[in-house]
Order: sequence, then C-alpha cells, then structure tokens
Amino acid sequence: MKPINLSNKLEIELSYRKPFSFEKTFYNPSHFKTGLELYDNGIYYMSLNFKNTRLGLKFSYTNKQLVLNIFSKNVLEDRIIKDLIEEIHYRFTLNIDYSDFFSNYKNNRYLKDIINRNYGKHISSMYSLYENLIISTFLQNATIKRTIDM
Repeated sequence: MKPINLSNKLEIELSYRKPFSFEKTFYNPSHFKTGLELYDNGIYYMSLNFKNTRLGLKFSYTNKQLVLNIFSKNVLEDRIIKDLIEEIHYRFTLNIDYSDFFSNYKNNRYLKDIINRNYGKHISSMYSLYENLIISTFLQNATIKRTIDM
C-alpha cells in the first residue's frame, strides 16, 4: 500500500465522565496488538479507516483536558467529524459514569484491590465489532505458538 500524507490537522477537546484515568483507559498491554495503535509517553496514537477516510488519531491528556488531534488527507466534513467523535465516545465509553460503581465497591473485600488498581478506567476497545470478529477468527484458527509470534 502506498503511504499517504495526512497533512490536514484538526484539534478537538473531548468530553468524558469522571472518574477518568487516561492511561488506564487508553493503554491496555493485554489487548492484541495490530500495529495500528501505539501508546508512548502518555500519548495514544491510532490509525483508523472511518467511513472510507483514512485518519491518524492522536490522543493526549494534559491539565484534565482530553485532546484529540485528527490527521487527514483532506479537510473533513462536519458530519464526518461529528460521527467520528460519537464513535470515539462509544469505543472508549467516555460518556459512561462509573462513579457509582467505584464508590459502591471500593471497600468490597473481593474487589477493592482491583478497583484501586483500575480507578478511573473506562471500558474500551479501539476496534469496532467487525475488527474484533476478524481478530478473533484469526486467533481461533492459529496455533498458540503462531498467536504468540503475531
């Protein structure tokens, strides 16, 4: 595939529900790595083909602001931007309020250690359902050694 220049940049501040931990939401070393995402020094990079538009996404979190930089070949239509923001909120559950869960179970003898380690984490999947199904199918049809090598 021929590389393309994603020279157009748009910066958007994303909303999220507290409690929120950027690192625990966006960095999950147990997720199957595809080479389409990278977490490095508090910045999360992700490539995405969204509605037939190739995008580079850069997420950062500074001073309690979650910032998304969108890199594209051309200027994006407002509709695409709106739909992309909704998709990001959905994939990373940014609009879900977990405060009741954390407060109700923080002293539970079985859950308190897990909650302390994962406080502020939002459930996330950088992949769509289709992408998860493809990955799962490949993993089901591969030997354990091959899966580890991937």
